[in-house]
Amino acid sequence: MSRDKYVLKNIRSVSPHIKLAVFEEAIARQITMSDVIGSALAEKFHRPYELSGEKSIRADLNGDQFMIQIPRALQARIASRARLTRETESSVVLGVLAEHFGLIHQPVRRGRRHAA
Repeated sequence: MSRDKYVLKNIRSVSPHIKLAVFEEAIARQITMSDVIGSALAEKFHRPYELSGEKSIRADLNGDQFMIQIPRALQARIASRARLTRETESSVVLGVLAEHFGLIHQPVRRGRRHAA
């Protein structure tokens, strides 16, 4: 699969324990954090994933977001799962990562209505 068919995705509300787990795996495997996330997602959704070939050179562990590149077909699977479970797409990704690392994740549901 050609990496030009990959899209940039912003994952929000990343907990520090998930971010640290991704960072540690990236360092251990000498790949980018995006590749760690993409690989975990591809494994979960049974989709191909091609590593970027880049090494993790820096990471912002203070923020609560990830910017990742994933195949469009994988993005479609995430969106489909989000609609099915009524979660945000970010929550679907974080749930997969939590499962991958044996961590706890509280899903963020879509469409919560607040009383006025």
